[in-house]
Amino acid sequence: MKSTYFISLVLFSCLLALAETEQTDSSSSLSPPKVELNPAGKRRLEENRQILSKNIETSLGNAQSSSKNAKTLASEIQSLKSIESELVELKSQYQSFLNRAKSETERNEKAMQRLRVTASSSRTATEMDQRILWKKDTDSKVQKVSSLLGTLNQNLTKIQKKVTELEEKKIQWLDREKVHEKLADEFSQKKLETEKKLRGES
Repeated sequence: MKSTYFISLVLFSCLLALAETEQTDSSSSLSPPKVELNPAGKRRLEENRQILSKNIETSLGNAQSSSKNAKTLASEIQSLKSIESELVELKSQYQSFLNRAKSETERNEKAMQRLRVTASSSRTATEMDQRILWKKDTDSKVQKVSSLLGTLNQNLTKIQKKVTELEEKKIQWLDREKVHEKLADEFSQKKLETEKKLRGES
């Protein structure tokens, strides 16, 4: 009976020791193998790490500059659109004046025709003189407003063209910002990989 108990105890101890050995082997297999680097290889990796750090810094700087340029253009576009809005409002006022002047001129012309066939009198002559003066004054104003409207339309066209150009440039700078940010991310990933190699991790 004692012999059987002793044999069981020995077998249990052996099994326990075997389990501990397997657990130790399993734990050691989970650790990444260390790669020994020679001085020259380590020096090259360190140089690459420094180059990548510089590239990251440059790419982030370029991305920041691109973003700043895009914001500057956005501000210019906003200013031009504000001017454009004012010109559009002024254009509406000019056109409204010309439309009213045309309508009033037509009525004035009909009244003058009626006065021409009316019997001559001092009252008729006075009214005719007033309408002639009104026509002369209105024609002068119409000519001036028409000239202003022509100049306004030219300026409006130039502003709208400039806004379109700036919008395209803004999009280009925003695209460049994305490109530089992507480069910075790629360089950062390569730097992490290089640092792992410097630590001897595969």
